[in-house]
Amino acid sequence: MKKRKIDIYNIFGFSLLILITILSCVRFNYLPQFIDDYYHLSVAFGFIKSGGWTGIDWWNFSPYGRPHLYPPLYHFVIVSLISMGIDGITALRITEILIVPLFFFLLWYIFKKQISSFFSFFFLIISSSFFAFYSSVSGNIPASLAVIFGVLCWYFLKEGKIISSILFLALSFYTHAGIPWIFVISLLILGIFSKEWRKKSLLIISASIVLASPFIIHQLHYLSYVHLTVLREVRFSHYSILILLAGLFSLLYCLKIRGFFSFLFLGYTLGSIVVFFKYPYRFFSAQGMLGLCMGIAYILGYFRKNLSSKKEFLITLILGLFFFFIHPTVDLKNGKLKYNFLNSTYYNFISGKFVHMFEFNTLFYPKYYTPIVEVIKKYTNANDIIASNIPVASQIFSALSNRPTSSSIMVEVESFKRVSPYRLAKIIVWIRPEYKELNYWIKRFNLIKLYDNELGIVLLNPHYSGNFTPLKAKISFKIVNLCSLFFLFIFLLDNVKILGKNRVVLFRKEDV
Repeated sequence: MKKRKIDIYNIFGFSLLILITILSCVRFNYLPQFIDDYYHLSVAFGFIKSGGWTGIDWWNFSPYGRPHLYPPLYHFVIVSLISMGIDGITALRITEILIVPLFFFLLWYIFKKQISSFFSFFFLIISSSFFAFYSSVSGNIPASLAVIFGVLCWYFLKEGKIISSILFLALSFYTHAGIPWIFVISLLILGIFSKEWRKKSLLIISASIVLASPFIIHQLHYLSYVHLTVLREVRFSHYSILILLAGLFSLLYCLKIRGFFSFLFLGYTLGSIVVFFKYPYRFFSAQGMLGLCMGIAYILGYFRKNLSSKKEFLITLILGLFFFFIHPTVDLKNGKLKYNFLNSTYYNFISGKFVHMFEFNTLFYPKYYTPIVEVIKKYTNANDIIASNIPVASQIFSALSNRPTSSSIMVEVESFKRVSPYRLAKIIVWIRPEYKELNYWIKRFNLIKLYDNELGIVLLNPHYSGNFTPLKAKISFKIVNLCSLFFLFIFLLDNVKILGKNRVVLFRKEDV
């Protein structure tokens, strides 16, 4: 019996995935780590109180609320975990822990199957070693899920499963507001440059938009309340010079190759530039870099054909070790540029450096939060409004206490009516040390001090006008569950013949 040759790139890739999983799991006690998590938890609690999806975000900027324009899929995931008896914070921790290995494994596996194990390994190590990108995977879970769905759209298009391709691109629209349009542009580029894929690409784009049209129409209806601005995160951007330079070269070379994936990778980058025009951090330090990482790995695979096995192994070793241990970047911190020679994800974890980095600075401080949350719950009912002088704190304590708040983050969407956040709030959590303004509000509303610690002061508003009734859901959880089952049914019908044939292969008859 002939021995099968060991696929060293599968071994390298699978080993790196195990390390990624371990590094993700060790962060459990430091989570949740990002402010967006508290917003998503508040949305999930709002859905639970309403009995499903509601087009109005009444739990933020209460009692008047604002349009709820954030795609709801991730919030349904949190609701599902809470319905199993898992508390909100643990639900967030579970999703943050799982998304990182899930994201990198699925993309590695898909690209390994459709391109090569060489490509998937280099894509994996280039993207995962860029610390800013790695942190964005767990920092913006809806965007990461939407990318997964978009790549699955590509995968099923290449496999000839058009229905499944349509389903996953449509699902991406219900997961994130910007990412699906990047994949739409990538398919448009594929259709423009390739007659072979033109009709299929246009069909997938059209059909997926039709399936997503109920939510897209809802977003367009309240478009006047949306005001996109450059967020503060841009002052903490990271630039991987190697990815930017090599990525630009690779995409130019992709035009010469003129293949299915070369057009998609080029289209993804062009789409990222369009979608993230107002969010430069997202292009240079997060999801936008994905197209360049794919382009670099693709070109490396293209030039690999002309190399001897010894040269190939040497280049693989040098590049692999360089990205794993070094991966230099130019970092922007509060407007000041700094060259960082050692900024690989893995070096940062091994050295413990990540603890002090902006992206991984935790916002969860039980020592200070727990007593304040206990006071809030003691002096309020389930639908009493709370507030804070800092929107981030307002969002955090709203999520932890499961109470609506009169202020919030995600300021890109305005409220229906602007009023003082303190007038209609029963509890006000005043974060230190801004006392001059606090004295004004204490005198105006006769606020009563209930508790204080090193973080802030908890005050009771005796002139609070009373709570309100949450809005009833427009789409109940029963309908959501039925839609999910229907999606699964159609997907299985389209793929039942190939179920069970896909498996991770560490050995092969010939090198890819």
